[in-house]
Amino acid sequence: MDSESINLGSNPSPADMKIHPAFCFTPKTLYRYLKSCSVFGKKEYEIFIALIYRKIMESEYGGNGYSIYFPPQTKYYQELFGLIGKPMKISDIGGLLDKYVEESSLTDVAFVQPFIGNQVKVLPCQIKRFGLGNETGGGTEILLSFLEKQKKFTPNENRLIISFEQTSIINLPKVIEWVNTNVFPFKEIVLFVQQKDTSIKFCQLKPNNGLARFRVFKREEIVNDLR
Repeated sequence: MDSESINLGSNPSPADMKIHPAFCFTPKTLYRYLKSCSVFGKKEYEIFIALIYRKIMESEYGGNGYSIYFPPQTKYYQELFGLIGKPMKISDIGGLLDKYVEESSLTDVAFVQPFIGNQVKVLPCQIKRFGLGNETGGGTEILLSFLEKQKKFTPNENRLIISFEQTSIINLPKVIEWVNTNVFPFKEIVLFVQQKDTSIKFCQLKPNNGLARFRVFKREEIVNDLR
């Protein structure tokens, strides 16, 4: 894998330059990068979750051709233009993201899709892991406390993706009632639970019609078009 290379910015460049073309990657490129990794850190985990959510978007909401974008620090914008078109090893993507990505951004990752003419459609997401540290064991009240902490943000267009690190028993009607009776700043709330059989359970909490929406994806469904 280390001998494989790509050219930064070789994907269709968005006309809106708030989306820097150097940091738009195809899902296939990011999948190849993960396959080259022997150790997973925070950024690799975000890539993994982004690849799962990309499949959900295509299956549930329609559309395809998404690039996956990581917002860089604005101080590096001009420097990054100098990297466009230059070949790099697939295995170097992690170091590039570690150096340039804006860690304090509300948006961890965004999906960019060609739209009408030279416009693009951008779907920003924040990724959270649930069930670590003080949240170990999970449970309904701990999840509600977790959601309560997210209310500090101003209303925004981000999808909040919550990945469960452990299997937890959750009273979903109680959680949905909380969502529907609280002003929550994120446009969407989705939960990911990795099952023991390696399938991924997707649960949408917001928006809802009084019930959570479920879908189970087999791992093969997520990666079968990325190999």
